[in-house]
Formats: sequence, C-alpha cells, structure tokens
Amino acid sequence: MLHIKILYIPDVEKLIHLIQKSCGQVLFLCPGHALYDLSQENADMELLKEEIRKGKGIDVFLSDKDDYFRFINYMVYAGYE
Repeated sequence: MLHIKILYIPDVEKLIHLIQKSCGQVLFLCPGHALYDLSQENADMELLKEEIRKGKGIDVFLSDKDDYFRFINYMVYAGYE
C-alpha cells in the first residue's frame, strides 16, 4: 500500500470524484486509527468530509500505483483549476 498525507484540500468534490474513479482500493485512516475503504461502491463520504472540515489533513492508502500518481497530480494542481 502506498501512503499519502494530504494536508491541503481545495476542492472536496474533486477529491471524492478522484476516489470514486480509482482503479484500486483507497483506504482512509479514521481518527480512531481504523482504516475505512472509500473505494467501495456505497462508501459513506461523510466521515471523510468531516475530517477535511477539521483542517488537519487526511491520510490515505492506495493499492494501485497509477492511483498514486493521480492523487499526486490532484495535490499539485487542484488549487489551480
């Protein structure tokens, strides 16, 4: 699993769309140190949105290396579009 810590999230909806389009698993590290699979078809994104609102950043783990590059691209360019 590849780990990414996202500190700045300018567009939550773009991030959710990116998660939904991911090829592999996208696991979110919840506050209680449990991993929540955001890549499931019926994943509840409210927990993710709640953590984003706190402004402390989020930790995600990716199973697909191509998703890793998509997330890096999001982190670099999301604020410019």
